Amino acid sequence: TNSAMSPCMDVNDSIEVTVMDCSCPGFGAFITSSNGTNICIGESTDLEANTTINNPGYLWSTGENSAIITVSPSVSTNYFVTISDLDNPPCNEVRLISIIVDPDPICMASSNNPECVGDDIVLNETGGDAVSWSWTGPDMFSSTLQSPTISPSNAASEGDYTVVVTTANGCTSSCMVTVMFVDITDP
Repeated sequence: TNSAMSPCMDVNDSIEVTVMDCSCPGFGAFITSSNGTNICIGESTDLEANTTINNPGYLWSTGENSAIITVSPSVSTNYFVTISDLDNPPCNEVRLISIIVDPDPICMASSNNPECVGDDIVLNETGGDAVSWSWTGPDMFSSTLQSPTISPSNAASEGDYTVVVTTANGCTSSCMVTVMFVDITDP
């Protein structure tokens, strides 16, 4: 018989065994957004993955792998991050944050089209989405009313009036109306 193949050979060798803790006790993890979860079109926000573990790894749904990423979505978007415990590889937590992109407000400016210098000028913004208004115009005109009146007008009142409208979420838009008198002679 071949003694090299015998199952009863004496072996004097040591084997090192590493036991991994495969239980995942869970860990604290959450996402924050530097500008909140509502942003306006064209804005960006920093998303930060936060965790209670000492050696985290990150993988975002965008493919990035850092704790903080900057996003500028053009539409409302869900972002996921997988946070892995690099000291305990099978353990990870997945977190989600929804970034809502609010539309710019509709801005529509008009005036009553006064004919003569001295007539009242009534400006109006009727876009419907605004909660605040900031008008500027000729002759150092300014107002925070939705429909301001310039009474009485003068020759310097003729020109372009611009209004910046702001929504409840802080999104802004602007529009303009031009006031031209038919008769610019003072009464």
